[in-house]
This record gives sequence, C-alpha cells and structure tokens, in this order.
Amino acid sequence: MKLRLGMAAALLAASVTACAPTTQRPGVDSAAVKAEELEQLKLALRQDLDDARRVYRVSNRIGTAAYDFCDRKGWRMGFLAYSLVDFPEAQKPAAQAVIPGLNNTPMVTFVSPDSAAEKAGLKPGDQILKVAGKETPAGSGAVKALAELLAGVKASDSVMMSVRRGDATMDIPMVAAPACDYRWAIEKKPEINAFADGERVVFTTGMLRFAQSDEELALVMGHEYAHNFRGHIAAKRGNAVAGQVVGTILDILAAAGGVNTGGAMGNALGQVGGGAFSQDFESEADYAGLYVMARAGYSIDDAPNFWRRMAVANPNGITHATSHPATPDRFIALSAAIREIKDKQASGAPLQPNEKPKEVLSDSAADGSLLNLPH
Repeated sequence: MKLRLGMAAALLAASVTACAPTTQRPGVDSAAVKAEELEQLKLALRQDLDDARRVYRVSNRIGTAAYDFCDRKGWRMGFLAYSLVDFPEAQKPAAQAVIPGLNNTPMVTFVSPDSAAEKAGLKPGDQILKVAGKETPAGSGAVKALAELLAGVKASDSVMMSVRRGDATMDIPMVAAPACDYRWAIEKKPEINAFADGERVVFTTGMLRFAQSDEELALVMGHEYAHNFRGHIAAKRGNAVAGQVVGTILDILAAAGGVNTGGAMGNALGQVGGGAFSQDFESEADYAGLYVMARAGYSIDDAPNFWRRMAVANPNGITHATSHPATPDRFIALSAAIREIKDKQASGAPLQPNEKPKEVLSDSAADGSLLNLPH
C-alpha cells in the first residue's frame, strides 16, 4: 500500500513539474516586496480613514439637523480619535506612517467642520490626556475608555478636555452639540446599499463609491435617519409579528381540522406582514430625509438625479417596484418635495414634513386593516 502511494506521489510530482511555467523572469528582491507591502497597506488604510471621515462629516451635520425629529436624542462633539492599539499588528507600521505621531494615547485624527470640537479649537494631532479631570488610559482599550469617560455627557453640557499639542498641554472646554443618538458603521461590501436598524445607520463601501459627493451621501443618510426617527423599523417588526400571529391561528385551526401545516401559514403571513407598506415606508423616508438634508444646509437641487444614476446601476428598478418604489417614481416624488421645501424656505415656514390630518389617520386605523401605518 505504501509503495503504491509513493509511486502515485512521484507520478503526481512529475506531472506537476511538466506543467510548470517556462519563462525566465527577473528575480524579486524580498526587501522591495516588503516595502511594497507597506505601501499597499498605507493606501488601504488611507481609504478606510477617508471613508470614516466622510461618513462622520456628513453624519455630524445630518445628526444635528434631525435632532428635533429623533426619539433617540444624544449629542456630538465632532471629532474622531484613534490610538495605535486600535490597529491590527500587521497594520501598525502603516498606521504610524499615515497618522504621524500616533501612539498608545488617544489622538484626534479628524475634526468635523462646524462641529463643537472645531468651535472649541480642537485640532488633529491633539493627544487627549484628560476628560472632565479624569485621566484617559493609554494602551489597550484607550479609545473605548475615552468613550466611557464621555458616556455621562448630556446635550449642551460643557466638558473640559486636557490635550497635549506638540510640547504644550492645554485645557479646551467643549460644549456637546445636541444630535440624534444613531451610531454609524461601514461594511466592506461591493453592493450599493445602506440600511437602518433603529439604532444605527450602515453604509457599504459600494454605496460610498457610488455616492459621488457629500450631498449624495447626505441624501442617503437623511433617508436612513428618517427610517429610524419615523419608527419604520419598529413598525415593520410589529407588522411581521401581527402577521405571524394571524398565520399561527390559521395553522392551529388547520391542525384542529386534521391538517398539519408545519407552521407554514405563520411563517408566510409573518413575511407578508413584515413587507406591508414597505414602498410607503421608503417613500416617506425619501420625503422626510430630504427635509433633514435641507435643514443640514445641503443643496437639495440635484437629489432626484441620484435616482437616475441608481437606475443606470440597477435598470430593473426602473420598471419593477418591489420593496422600494420604482426609480422614476422616486425621481418625480423628490422633485415635488424639493418644490415644497423651497416654498417653505422662501416663506420662512418651519422646515418639517407635512403630516396627514388626524382624521385621515383615524380613518386608516379604523378601516379593519390588521397592519396600520406607524405614528
């Protein structure tokens, strides 16, 4: 047996050798390869940092502009901080090259324009030593510890931060700006997508590449914020539960009649319930999100053209409306919303979405439907 295996291995080695490349290529210097590895790691890290800064920059403006609408109210200081230990071991040399001065003490790497941090005078490169008189730990978990030191802050609170800038140490008082308490995240996926879950707003890198300007990113972010503050996520979950309850009752009735459905009706109606009003939710998020975008001071004029570009990226969405409205519907609806917002801006009226009259909402709630629109 061992002899046969040895012969087979020898034959395989001979056949693989016979198929080897035959060109004589220049030799590769290992030091040059290592240097190129560092360059590529630096490029990848710069892209990651640029993405984070861009999302945070837009999130800072949208979050503060939507404050009046949000049920989850919080605050923003308007800066990003990192320490060396936040990066994997393989990325540490690239991190130190891309972020000069980075060490184990949390360091400000980005200050959002017009933020509380910028107004207070905080600058990239400042190393954060204390928050409200409490020392910021260095080393592992330093940035998390910094977040915990800030956890007790409330909107409009004044917080004293001690920082080291070059050789000098200074105290900088900052006032926490009121903002929606929705966290942001980036997923490294090529799909053009963004979503909200009631607590966060998440963007794929595919969406960040597709959204060509801060205005386009603000349009998407305002839309996802609106899903959160209009209660769409909770409403869809409630509709799914309601559908599943009805389906389960039907399953029980079927079982009483001798038919075992295996819970099929509960599962099916749960899915139907979860998808109820999906297009209406998306249209409302487009509408309310555009108001947030305008309140944040972004130009809304080109917002409809985003959906023209989306139509090019996904032609099926032009004629087929599924969980989302078709792209032509969204283009026309956004154009009408822009006219409405501009009329309010011209007249000095408050920039807030129009609400249905209470009697209309009462009629829709009393029409016998199981699944109703959220408040």
